[in-house]
Amino acid sequence: MNQSAATAIGTVNGWVGQFRPVWSSEFRPVRIKGSTVYFKTAIEAEVVAWRTLYSVEQRVMLRSGSRIEASRCKADQLFKPIRKNGKVIPVESKRERA
Repeated sequence: MNQSAATAIGTVNGWVGQFRPVWSSEFRPVRIKGSTVYFKTAIEAEVVAWRTLYSVEQRVMLRSGSRIEASRCKADQLFKPIRKNGKVIPVESKRERA
């Protein structure tokens, strides 16, 4: 889909906020400690769904061309330089070229 979304769905128990991250094709309900949260109004449910979506997507979004994830940075440090015919090939990121 490549488009995130959030909505409120009316149920018997109240309104449920649901969100869909960019990388997913299914809506996910807003949950706290594993259980679905019910709201009194549709606006409140949708606002919480948008805020939850924002917090989920911001963990993996790109910032200035580099990943924020600490594990990715540590993994990049483990790799040795590329060598071809006895010469070291410099590896540079897009950010360093600009």
